[in-house]
Amino acid sequence: MGRYGAPGRLLVMWSLVIALLIQPATTWSQAQLPFPPPLPLETQAALQQIVEQHLTEAGTPGALVGVWIPGRGTWVHAQGIGDVATSAPIRVADRVRIGSIAKPFAATVLLQLVDEGRLQLDDRLEQYLPGVPNGERITIRQVLGMTAGIFSYTADATFQAEYDADPLMPFSLQELLAILRRNPPDFPPGESGQ
Repeated sequence: MGRYGAPGRLLVMWSLVIALLIQPATTWSQAQLPFPPPLPLETQAALQQIVEQHLTEAGTPGALVGVWIPGRGTWVHAQGIGDVATSAPIRVADRVRIGSIAKPFAATVLLQLVDEGRLQLDDRLEQYLPGVPNGERITIRQVLGMTAGIFSYTADATFQAEYDADPLMPFSLQELLAILRRNPPDFPPGESGQ
C-alpha cells in the first residue's frame, strides 16, 4: 500500500466500474428505489453510544457513520470534530477522503455486474479499460483479488510531490494511465498479491 493509503489498484477498480456503467450500449433502469425509513430511536441511541465509545477509545476527533439494514431502516450520523484546527463539528454533508474503504464498494459493484452477465471474472482488463500495462493479460478476477500487479500510483515520485503540494488536486483517469505507463508493474499478473 502506498503512503497515502489508497493504492492505485483501487482507482483502477473504480475506473473499471465507471467504464462498465457508462457504456453506450448499456440500458440501466432509471427507477428509484425507495429510501428506507430511519431505524427506531432506541437503536439510533445505542448506535450513537457505540460511536462515542469508539471515538474516545481510539482518540479519533470525529466520525461519519452510516448503517443501512434492509427491511429494518437506516441511520446516518456525524459525531465529533471535523476540523481540529478550528474545532468545528463534523457534519453529515462534509466531504471526506474515502481511501481504501472504497475497495469493497467497487468489488461489490463489479460482482453485481458479473451476476447481471455484463462481464465475466475471466474477461481481460484491456477490454474495459484500455492502456493499463499488462491489461491484455490481467483478468477482472485478478483486479478484484489484488493480484493483477498494477503499479500503485501513490508510489510514483511525481504524484507524491504534487499530492504533497495540493492534497485536493484534481486527478483524471488519463493522469492515472500516464503514471501506470511510466512505471513498471509491481509484479506479473496472478503471481503475487498484497
